[in-house]
This record gives sequence, structure tokens and C-alpha cells, in this order.
Amino acid sequence: MIKPIALFLTSADELYGPMTTLRSNNRVVKHIPWAAFKMTDQDWVQVADARDILNVNDFLILEFTQR
Repeated sequence: MIKPIALFLTSADELYGPMTTLRSNNRVVKHIPWAAFKMTDQDWVQVADARDILNVNDFLILEFTQR
């Protein structure tokens, strides 16, 4: 499980950065890296589920806009 977690952490800031960036008056106040979060094995399963849902959503949007 360690290798997938390390892989996720290397790309999470790029993929999900806006969710961990605190803003006030349209200015970045603080950026919290994903490595700062303690996550259980179940949390990682949910991260993978969210990723899969977002991928399906992108596919559906593309599919229906081309019709």
C-alpha cells in the first residue's frame, strides 16, 4: 500500500491542489500539501473512488456534448 500512497502524494497537489489551497479575498493565504493529511486505508479507497467518479464524469460530458 505504501507505493500507491507515495504515487498519489506526488501527483495529488497537481490534481487536487485547489482543494488544499486556502484563499481570502482572491489571494492564496496558505497551501496545505496532501502529505500533511493522515489517511487510513479506507480513506485511500475513497480517494480512488472519487478519482474514478471524476473520470467517468469527464467521459460522460464528452460523450453527451458530441451528440
